[in-house]
Amino acid sequence: MSQTRRSFIKTGTISLAALGFGACKPGTEAPGQGNAAAAQELESLTAGVQPLTPDDYALRQEKARRLLSERGLDAIFIGGGTNLLYFTKVGWWLSERVFGVVLSPHKDPVWVCPAFEAERAKELVPSGQDIRTWEEHENPYVTIGGVLRDLGAATGKLATAPDLRAFEVHGLRRTLPAAEIVDGAPITEGCRGTKTAKEIAYMDLANRITKLAYREGFKTLREGMTTRDLSGAISQATQKLGSSGGGGPQFGPNSAFPHGSRVQRALHAGDIVLVDGGCGVEGYRSDVTRTVVFGRPSDKQRRVWD
Repeated sequence: MSQTRRSFIKTGTISLAALGFGACKPGTEAPGQGNAAAAQELESLTAGVQPLTPDDYALRQEKARRLLSERGLDAIFIGGGTNLLYFTKVGWWLSERVFGVVLSPHKDPVWVCPAFEAERAKELVPSGQDIRTWEEHENPYVTIGGVLRDLGAATGKLATAPDLRAFEVHGLRRTLPAAEIVDGAPITEGCRGTKTAKEIAYMDLANRITKLAYREGFKTLREGMTTRDLSGAISQATQKLGSSGGGGPQFGPNSAFPHGSRVQRALHAGDIVLVDGGCGVEGYRSDVTRTVVFGRPSDKQRRVWD
């Protein structure tokens, strides 16, 4: 039998009572309000979590190499951003200067870096990997072309990561007309789209922490509180549970906006409370929305929810 919104309400979405701490009657405090000890009892859930290891990153790069070979691609250039972090553990800020790595099927990674950033790059790049620099008066795409030439692929196919910025893609095409610049999404998404057991465990834990933090935050609901008050309670609980993050609350009519309203509203009896947010565990993030009512849901609220 399919689940209706009303049956979903009964399992614990809209009513505070179903969240395990009772419905708040108008003019009364939510259970746990003002009880600092309740938050202090929370313990970190991330203690003992095993981080990604060099072997994990090596397996990711090996899969990328296999996908490059299967698709007849000579290399992929990955610039600063989430894909670079995923494949190499190197976190690099974005600027107007080109930085990234060339992965190819049969060679070790080759890095392209502004010359004045070389020493910092050496702190992040695994020891022994080739870092090729370019000076301020030089064209970084010529440097990438040199990598392709050394790979025997000066006229081959170079994939670009889907988050590579437009000016970088255009720069490659202008500077390397003999090479074919193609979309690298089949490589990056082919790797990132299938999660390992370790990655799934990170996401499960991030979701659990967020939901527990929301529960703790909802315990503090009280007449006249602000969204900042609730946001702070959720953030504090998230930290005590071993992560960082929180939730963006909206009260009453403001909860009807997809991403809230700039108009500030204090909490009143009968208000819908919507929270949307998340946290991270080893770079894997939760994204959780929960809706409750401060007090008893009205017939209209139940009807609209259904």
